[in-house]
Amino acid sequence: MTSSKALTRSIAYACRKISQIDAASGLLKVDKLDATNYFSWKQNIQLVLSLRELDEFIEQEPPAEDARNYLDWKKSDRKAKAVIGLSLSDEHLELLSGVAAAKEMRTSARLHPELNGY
Repeated sequence: MTSSKALTRSIAYACRKISQIDAASGLLKVDKLDATNYFSWKQNIQLVLSLRELDEFIEQEPPAEDARNYLDWKKSDRKAKAVIGLSLSDEHLELLSGVAAAKEMRTSARLHPELNGY
């Protein structure tokens, strides 16, 4: 029960941080990733992806290309990449433009020194 209350408070805090909705895209606004905010950006992106039921795409490996669900996975992964991409500055988006999947995009952001403040 205590962990449930802590989770609720954490989600409420994060939702206040991302509570604005962009009228044009209908997406929750997240502060753009910069050299000082990787950890809060990461938490906010995970929450937005979770709300859109896309969080599995930053956690799991893709299915094999010949798997029955591959095309559905690819479509949803593109949506997750779009959410992540919309939260990056133009320079950071350019640095990560060649990544193949949402999981790789988030991993690349975490490992890139100029993106995470190290």
